[in-house]
Amino acid sequence: MHKLEILDPNVDVTSMQPDMCEHSEFVLTQNNVRNDLSSCVICLHAPYIVCHVKRFRLNNDKSQQEFAEWQQQRLQASENKIKADALGMTIREYIEDVTNQVYDKELDEPRLIAKVPGMNVYLEMYGFMFNELDKVKSKAVEEELLSAIKDDMIKASVWYRTQKEKREIRECGSTFEDEQLMDSWVEQLNEAEYFKRPPYCGIGFQNIDESRRAPFVPRHKFNDDEAAEYKKLKEDLYPEMSLAEIRIMAVNNVAVRKNK
Repeated sequence: MHKLEILDPNVDVTSMQPDMCEHSEFVLTQNNVRNDLSSCVICLHAPYIVCHVKRFRLNNDKSQQEFAEWQQQRLQASENKIKADALGMTIREYIEDVTNQVYDKELDEPRLIAKVPGMNVYLEMYGFMFNELDKVKSKAVEEELLSAIKDDMIKASVWYRTQKEKREIRECGSTFEDEQLMDSWVEQLNEAEYFKRPPYCGIGFQNIDESRRAPFVPRHKFNDDEAAEYKKLKEDLYPEMSLAEIRIMAVNNVAVRKNK
């Protein structure tokens, strides 16, 4: 086997960044079909929920069909729970003994679902990063846990949208014509609505020696004057000046003219 080594093993551990979870309440994983943490929003504080992301772009027949199939699957799972409870059985017992079908936990079990505001994107509560169920000792504790889960799912659904570019928000945007699992979810994407993105912070964004590297310029939405100034300066100065420096100059030029 090829020998691998760590570059600069004498690094000072105390120089490393502590408490990285303070940067965000959640993390978003990439799509990887090989495990249950694929395409998930994971909460970084108790109860450490894991929500699977279901995204639908309703701009073609295939997406519309997948959306309809997913909705039917979720409705059927809820019906399984109602019928199993009426018979005093678990859902698995109901599926295998009453319907004579093969039980599939992913398809047959109902789950908490939160809709991302303005988008046909849904967070399905899959489970926990740790065994939070060990803490459930009474009905009151179970209700408290359920309340915490719901609160975090709502926060996660709003947070998810702040991580996405406007192009993807438009592609997955919901309309009044889209059928939803809940009446309160029927909504039209308001493109004028602006979800403030979190500020840049951490390694590469803070404690930068400006004599060696210009600090990163946090992006903001140009107004019309700033956009026109930026376009003009970019034509004249790029690539001699970096785009970050040109952005700063454009904003400053407009501000100076307004203050005169």
